[in-house]
Amino acid sequence: MSNSISKEQIVAIEAKLAQAMQNADLAALDALLHDDLQFVTPDGKVATKATDLQNYTSGEMKVYEVIPQIENISLIKDTAVVTLVSKMKGAYFSQHFEGSFRYLRVWQKQDGYLKVIAGSVMQLEL
Repeated sequence: MSNSISKEQIVAIEAKLAQAMQNADLAALDALLHDDLQFVTPDGKVATKATDLQNYTSGEMKVYEVIPQIENISLIKDTAVVTLVSKMKGAYFSQHFEGSFRYLRVWQKQDGYLKVIAGSVMQLEL
C-alpha cells in the first residue's frame, strides 16, 4: 500500500475525528488514534490513547458541538502536521467548557491507515 497522503485525505479524516469526538464514537476514536499517542492537554498534562478513550467511555469527556476550521496542513512523506481552530462546547469532568481551541495534530499513515500519533490543544482567548 502507498504511504502517500493528500491534503484532501487530511481534511476528510479531520472531519471524521471531529464527528467521532462529538458522538463519543469509541470504535472510530480507537481506529483514528495511534496506540502510542502522546497528546498535551490545555493544563500541560500528557494524555495517551488509553486515557482519551477512558474519558469518553466513562462519560467524563462530552463534546456537544465541534466546528473545526483547518488553518494549515504540512505534508512530510507519510506524515501530516495540521493546525486548526475548533469552536467547541462540552463538559470535562463535569466542568462546562465553551470556546475556541487551537489544535496541533500529527497524523501518520501506517499500513494504509492514517492515525494521530501526537498533538496538543490550548484554549484561545478571544
